[in-house]
Amino acid sequence: MRDVMGRMCFHSDCPYFDKKDFLQLHRRFINLNNLEPLKWENIQHVDERHIKSYNRLSEPTEQEITSALSKLVVLKLNGGLGTSMNCNGAKSLIPVKNGKTFLEMTLQQIDHLNEQYNSSIPFVLMNSFNTDDETVEFLQKMEINQTKPIIFQQNRFPRLYEESGLPIADSCQLKGLRDQAWYPPGHGDVYRSLQKSGLLERFIEEGKNWIFLSNIDNIGATPDLKILCWLEEQEKKGAEHRIDFLMEVADKTPTDKKGGTLVLYNGALKLLEIAQVPEDHVKDFQDSNQFKFFNTNNLWINVKALSNILKDDDLTLDLIGTVKIIPNNDENFFIPDGIILENTVITEPI
Repeated sequence: MRDVMGRMCFHSDCPYFDKKDFLQLHRRFINLNNLEPLKWENIQHVDERHIKSYNRLSEPTEQEITSALSKLVVLKLNGGLGTSMNCNGAKSLIPVKNGKTFLEMTLQQIDHLNEQYNSSIPFVLMNSFNTDDETVEFLQKMEINQTKPIIFQQNRFPRLYEESGLPIADSCQLKGLRDQAWYPPGHGDVYRSLQKSGLLERFIEEGKNWIFLSNIDNIGATPDLKILCWLEEQEKKGAEHRIDFLMEVADKTPTDKKGGTLVLYNGALKLLEIAQVPEDHVKDFQDSNQFKFFNTNNLWINVKALSNILKDDDLTLDLIGTVKIIPNNDENFFIPDGIILENTVITEPI
C-alpha cells in the first residue's frame, strides 16, 4: 500500500491527504479481527464521580464570563453534505429558519456573544473537500458583521476496491467537485487536522484554554457560559483539578435509544456506541433505565492537553465497524466522532 501511495502522489501534490494517518488507519482496519471483542460483563454504569450535574453549577458573574470568553475558541464541524436531508451541497448552507442557513444562524450566535460581552471569540470551521469551495464562496457573498470565520480543511482519504484493497484513484488529483474516489474521514479527524493547520499552536500562543466543538447543523449547540466558567475555575485550581475533556450528556429518551452512552469499561470512562454492543445486549443498551445518558456531541477540549497528547502521538481511538452502501462497491475508513475511530465497509453495490 505504501508503494501505491507513493505512485499516486508522484506526479501531483496531495493537499489534505496525510499518507501516514491513512496508512495507520488502514493497518488498524486490517488487524481489526485480531482485536479482543468488547466484553459486556466488564461494563459498569457511570456514577456521580464522573458526572457533574448542570444544576449544581453556580451562576457566574459578568466579570467571570468576560474573562472566560477570552479563553474560548468555538469550532464547528462543517464537512458534511445535506444528502440525509435530501439536499445537495454543504449541509451548513441549507436554509432552516426565515431563509437563514445553519452557518448564518451560527454566526449570528457568535456575533451576539461577542457584542454582549465585548469579546472576540474565534469562530473556526473545519471543512472537507466536499464543502470547502462552496462554503468559502458563500462567506465571500455574505455580509460579515463582527466575527470573521477561520477556516481549515480536514484530510481526504482514498476509497478502496473491496476485491483488491487498492485505491480507486490513480493519482492525488481530484476529478470533479466531489470525486467519488475520495472521502472525508469523519469528525474524529478534527484533532490531527487542527494540529497540522497550525491553529492549535496559534490558539495556545494567544492564551486560549478551551475549544467548544460541535456540529454545524446543531443550532442548540452554543457555548454554555456556566460550563465555560466552571472549567476556567477548575483550571485556576491547578493541574490536579483541570478538566482535559468534557462531554455534554443529557438524559436518554426513547428517541435517543441508538445514541452513544458513557460507561466505565475496565474501570475507565468510555463512550459506548450501539455498533460496539453484542447483539444479545442491544435491548439492554437501549434501556434508558440502565443507561441513563446519551452523548450530545458537544465537547469541551483543553487546548494544551490536546496539544500534548498529539505531540506524544498518544491519541488512540476505538475502532467501530458499520455498514453503508454506496456506488462503486468500495471500502472506506471513517472517523466520525470526537473520540471514536470508525471504519465503514461497503459490502455490496447499490
